[in-house]
Amino acid sequence: MFGLFPKNTRFYELLTQQAEKMARAAELMAELCSSKDRRFEITGAIREIEHRGDSLTRDVQKLLIRSFITPIDREDIHALTSSTDDVIDFIDNAASLFIQFGVDDIIEAYAKQVNLLVAATKNLSEAVSCLSDPKRRNKIRALVYKVYDLESEADGVYTRAIADLFSKDDNILHLLKWKELCDDIEGAMDAGQRMANTLEIVVLKSS
Repeated sequence: MFGLFPKNTRFYELLTQQAEKMARAAELMAELCSSKDRRFEITGAIREIEHRGDSLTRDVQKLLIRSFITPIDREDIHALTSSTDDVIDFIDNAASLFIQFGVDDIIEAYAKQVNLLVAATKNLSEAVSCLSDPKRRNKIRALVYKVYDLESEADGVYTRAIADLFSKDDNILHLLKWKELCDDIEGAMDAGQRMANTLEIVVLKSS
């Protein structure tokens, strides 16, 4: 009976595209931190990715409605696309704040946060690309563990950054500005961890 309703592998294509967009957004965020003359251009590119990410999320949701059988559980597909979209949204908001606040000199902790986010999203994107091949799903577990380690390191960087801001910074506007910027990157890392959790669940279900 199930042979009459083939599993729709289009899900893998859409999830992979979305994850690639996420990783590119993180790379652009790192470029934004190191550039002073292309900031509006880079922020615009991140915004375009955010729009495309929203479109891909809608495509996945529509495909879920139309598909009788899915290649992995529906709730896992929904969790993956939602958390990927969350990462992109946090990055987009961080880039917008970067312009609004007129950021000049980057604090060291923020640069570390962004670099850890780049590494995490790169691993997540690679993990998502492995979903379509059952033989490569063991690799997902290794990539997921890397993300867990990166997220844990990022938590420590964030905690120390906030502690330093409140203990050493007498300029309340400077303090609040950097706290909000750090919060968005921390939010993106947390959403990335949710992605990693879902990917690990997918692997466990298939083992």
